[in-house]
Amino acid sequence: EPAWEHLRSGISFSNISADDLAFVYEITLVTSEVRKLFATHSTPRQVAAYVVQNLELHTLDLNNIRIYEPFAGAGAFLVSALRHLRDLLPSDWSDARCHRHLIKQISGDEIDPFACEVATLSLILADYPNHNGWRIGELDLFADANLETKLRASNVVVCNPPFEAFKAVEREKYENIDTTASKASVVLEKAIEACPDALGFVLPRSFILEDQFRKHRIQLEKNYSRIEILE
Repeated sequence: EPAWEHLRSGISFSNISADDLAFVYEITLVTSEVRKLFATHSTPRQVAAYVVQNLELHTLDLNNIRIYEPFAGAGAFLVSALRHLRDLLPSDWSDARCHRHLIKQISGDEIDPFACEVATLSLILADYPNHNGWRIGELDLFADANLETKLRASNVVVCNPPFEAFKAVEREKYENIDTTASKASVVLEKAIEACPDALGFVLPRSFILEDQFRKHRIQLEKNYSRIEILE
């Protein structure tokens, strides 16, 4: 809290980019304890932009796109989606109209309350000069049926999930999911089951070859006619 107050009083956020804010948060303000607790790891801006660009959102109905980022962190995917979608909107729309349209189409959830604030600020900065309205929820997605409910309400999913295995205390807490698998495996399986029109994931290298992801690879082939894997 003292570090954040110092930054807030010393930085004019109108003079910092959304990408720089996310970088400062992930490199400077995430303690080793928080990183271990929430399995925090960053999504490089270039990776997020590449994934969103290759989802071919222009082929979907722009009025009905619902982009969702679970485990949003600082919102790298959401910022990239905002920039990409805004370029697809009619050129004669005002900034205010674009903003009203986009806040209905883009949302995310994250368990770390500080990350929620940073993700919201990042979207505000990327959408300058419009004000807030972005929907970034503080939510434990592994609890109850939160992840399934959120995924089914969306038709485009972008995600860089936690990669770690579930801890012993988490295996007791989350009785509704298969905690013998890795967190990345569980999240990807739930996303595939939701059958969104487009799916973009950052995954551990084990996705390509290991047996724990075999059923995911098979189901992806059944669900999608175009798949790109970049190592």
